[in-house]
Amino acid sequence: TPQGDTVYDPIDNPLSQETIDFCAAQGIIDVPNNAQPNDQLESFNYGSPALGEETSDTYTAGIVWQPNFVQDLRLSLDYWNITVEDYINDLNGGAQGIINACFESADLNSPACFDSALNLPLIFRSISGELQVNIPLVNASELETSGVDFQLDWAIPVGDSSVDLNVIVAWLDEYVLDDVDYADSTGFYNINIGSLPEWRTTARATYGIGPVDVTWTIQYIGDMTNQGNLPEFQDGGYIDIGSQTYHDLSAAWAINDHWELSGGVRNLFDREPPIFDNNIDQNTDPAQYDMVGRFYFAGIRTKF
Repeated sequence: TPQGDTVYDPIDNPLSQETIDFCAAQGIIDVPNNAQPNDQLESFNYGSPALGEETSDTYTAGIVWQPNFVQDLRLSLDYWNITVEDYINDLNGGAQGIINACFESADLNSPACFDSALNLPLIFRSISGELQVNIPLVNASELETSGVDFQLDWAIPVGDSSVDLNVIVAWLDEYVLDDVDYADSTGFYNINIGSLPEWRTTARATYGIGPVDVTWTIQYIGDMTNQGNLPEFQDGGYIDIGSQTYHDLSAAWAINDHWELSGGVRNLFDREPPIFDNNIDQNTDPAQYDMVGRFYFAGIRTKF
């Protein structure tokens, strides 16, 4: 699968004689005057016949409490801990890691530059001299992650009806991949594993007014450190990401036993996604944040 990765070509850095010789071996004629025309290098992702299965250990513990002195209240607390060995991951974390390792070896026939299982070079040049990368999957990583999930469900009597409250809070304690803890971070500086906020909360309140249910939903995503600012990479200076809160409002009207009319608005206050460097895609993380803005919807459903 071809894709564009923002990485750097070592040929753009101050050149040692070893780098000049290595680039010449890749087919670059005038190495000192060669320049990568853009920072979106084409890369190709592959599986591998050498892949094996992952193995994991999972430990969980939880409690559920339904106190007698509070009607219709249910609380639950769950701890989870997962360790994955032989974790399937991109070789060397992806395109930049492959480039770095290959240039460090300075040998196109070395395992850092050529994958014998695929019988393909890991880096190569297009006819115009642009650097391109083949990225195979390997069993080369270890993942340790843990956290705590809390849930509250409570039907609170209000007049002749009730407010049905549901609150879910997720706390991510750690997400350690190859000795780097990515918990509470986002971006694509070293590896693309998505956004991993330390705190996430979803709260939903539904109030019934006769045949009509009105629901207000609040989603909170905690602030995160830009992956490039993690101390393990000894870099920094990138844009961190503030917290984000979304509000949704909807209603459903049970017209009779067979028909239901519904409608509402998502992202009520029209919050825009945060913009940051080392982004995952589209200058942000489309899988984490709302990309559409305020969105109205309506529907009708029938049961036979």
